[in-house]
Amino acid sequence: MSGNNYKFNPHVFDIIKVAYEIEKETKKCGRYESFKKQIKFIQMATTLQRISEIENWNIDNIDEFKEQLYKLILENFGSLNDVDKDLLSMRVSLDVIREYEDFCYNIEDKKSYSI
Repeated sequence: MSGNNYKFNPHVFDIIKVAYEIEKETKKCGRYESFKKQIKFIQMATTLQRISEIENWNIDNIDEFKEQLYKLILENFGSLNDVDKDLLSMRVSLDVIREYEDFCYNIEDKKSYSI
């Protein structure tokens, strides 16, 4: 996907649907528990790769776009606590991994203050 002359595309967040579909289909056929760790890795790698792509887009509201995607990733797939970050760093930049971890930490921090 190219970021040059990017215009809004309603399919930009479809990666969330695709990543969730993997989980749904393996649950349906009874294989989810066998592949749970691998599925979570694929979900996180593919969705966080989209963040790397967004960073290359030529648009003004990149931070808003990234925040919305981070929210969707967290809501649908959770944090990186049970993901091999060394392996993930082969697919996603360390900057994106750190940024996502910071995002998750800040959300948790806000929740603890609101209780």
